[in-house]
Amino acid sequence: MLGTFTTSLIFLGLILATVTYLTVTRPDVTEPDEAAHAEHATGYPRKERVALAGFGLLAVATTGLLL
Repeated sequence: MLGTFTTSLIFLGLILATVTYLTVTRPDVTEPDEAAHAEHATGYPRKERVALAGFGLLAVATTGLLL
């Protein structure tokens, strides 16, 4: 319906809007003092294994769908 070119332009615009928003608002930037006092993110090894297994399953499912 829209075509490859139009779809690509829409996605390009959305990506540029996201990058611009993150650059201006900087919500993903941690101040050096905060980083030194923040708790270590890997405090839950079981949670990490479950998340990793989920990502692995998602990768296998995606590969299966693409084939």
